Amino acid sequence: MESNWSYFRKQWLMILGFLLMTFFLFFLGLLFGYSVLGEGKQPLDILSPTTWKELMDKLH
Repeated sequence: MESNWSYFRKQWLMILGFLLMTFFLFFLGLLFGYSVLGEGKQPLDILSPTTWKELMDKLH
């Protein structure tokens, strides 16, 4: 029984780690894309709701 619980916990930790790494890399990609490839503004400006509104208005 202990080995089943250990396997289950290991699998969930791997899934959680993968999801955390995915979100972290997505966040870094947003910062890099907006500051270096994009308009060259402050990297943390991509987190602003007004920036997202401007981006969505450009797409529509």
